[in-house]
Amino acid sequence: PASVSVVTPEFFTTMKIQMLQGRAFDTSDVAGGPPVIIPNQAAVRRFFHGASPLGHRVTQLCGESSEFRVVGVAKDTRANNPLQDPAPMFYYLLSQSNEMVNNPIRILEVRGSGQA
Repeated sequence: PASVSVVTPEFFTTMKIQMLQGRAFDTSDVAGGPPVIIPNQAAVRRFFHGASPLGHRVTQLCGESSEFRVVGVAKDTRANNPLQDPAPMFYYLLSQSNEMVNNPIRILEVRGSGQA
């Protein structure tokens, strides 16, 4: 499983979370625009087998089915428990995720080539 966090474009700067690949959310990511998503390092290790996920698609299977394009990779953080290894996390943009806010249950389907 992976955690999901719905954030604003300023989140990564405010929280001082470094982008390791690609980019953070920006002003080009708007409601009605192509949906984008950012996994953390732990999610990349688990779901993409360590390969670069940039440009890959992540499909939300619960509620309204949506497909999100990976635009960046965020550095792992120890947000919930500083004594545990960081858990897989996907960050969604609030302006593109109205249905995500109203329905907290998520199932994500991540597809890759299976090659590391």
